[in-house]
Amino acid sequence: MGTGHSAQPGHCLVCGEPLVGDGQLYWITEHPNGVHHHCRAWETERYPFDRDLDHLRYLARMLVRAWREIVRDGRWLAGVRRGWPADARQNATEWTERRARLELHLSQLRERLRL
Repeated sequence: MGTGHSAQPGHCLVCGEPLVGDGQLYWITEHPNGVHHHCRAWETERYPFDRDLDHLRYLARMLVRAWREIVRDGRWLAGVRRGWPADARQNATEWTERRARLELHLSQLRERLRL
């Protein structure tokens, strides 16, 4: 899918008009050519968004996992706060480990947030 500029402008395989320069939505189907959104015969095609749906489901699972980790670590940290300074050194060490693990998971999530 695109809306604009490329190094080598393509043409619509249905109407023959250029795909760039008019701001219209288009879909690349045979690079650099494609089909304008309004020219595409959507009703004759097999459902084209299975990959996007699968990725959304994957992202939802990852977001739930991240939410659970955040809540778990937040509860742990709140418990440490209530008991502070008991076991301060041990808790400080554990928090650095928990934080590093959480930051890694959030970083991995950030990398996968694109559709």
